[in-house]
Amino acid sequence: MYGTAKTRPRYRAGRALAIAALLMATGCGGTDEPEVDPFHFGEMTFIGTVTSHDPYNPNQLEVDSADVKLNLIGPVDGGCFNAEQSLREQAMAAKESMLPVGTRVLVAMADDSGDWAFVHLLPAGSDTPEPPAPAASVNEQLVAGGFWEPDGFELDDDDSEPATTTFAIRYADVLSPVQVQYAPLIVAAGNATKAARTTGYGTCLAEFEQAEAERLVREEESRREFEEWNRRYRNSGGGGGGGYCRDGDGDGICYED
Repeated sequence: MYGTAKTRPRYRAGRALAIAALLMATGCGGTDEPEVDPFHFGEMTFIGTVTSHDPYNPNQLEVDSADVKLNLIGPVDGGCFNAEQSLREQAMAAKESMLPVGTRVLVAMADDSGDWAFVHLLPAGSDTPEPPAPAASVNEQLVAGGFWEPDGFELDDDDSEPATTTFAIRYADVLSPVQVQYAPLIVAAGNATKAARTTGYGTCLAEFEQAEAERLVREEESRREFEEWNRRYRNSGGGGGGGYCRDGDGDGICYED
């Protein structure tokens, strides 16, 4: 589960060192005024530039020097184990395509205790996203693209029954005020894209449906084998009636020559 906001301090060692160095430079007359903190420590919203993408965590990127993880979403994976790695790689490619290094973005932190956030693209020369937040966040747009889905313990996902389950908000009371604004939009995008079987959703659902059809065939074969064994058992006298069964042609029917 990638898109869950978990409580842990955002105060990283790197941030602490950078702030300490900045304070020392200020005290020694090295700068006339404090510089902007590239780690954006303590900022609930900030504007910055995408500087890198984590090669292992699909949700994580770096904005200026701040770690940012896309909240309430994760790569499509419900019930499609064979395609999971491929879908994960395509999800990461979709994120990097939408957020190439050098892109200016607005970041809205999900809460004040972690790196989870919602990200908005900024038009050239503007510090205001269009349309205004919370609409059309990168989180929401990635879900609409079909390789990402709503994800997080706060949400109902479709991992157990991908073909029939829809996404929903499971624990509304644990959502932060910021998440409350974004969660319904992300859930709606997930359900719309899943219904249309777009890209990753289509691949995942096709695999799940094939596996489900094969499971039903195996169950039917097992049921028939059991019924045949039970019929032969009863005809052999094993059902409590005793006696001898003469099965002339081996079809399980007794008293044949």
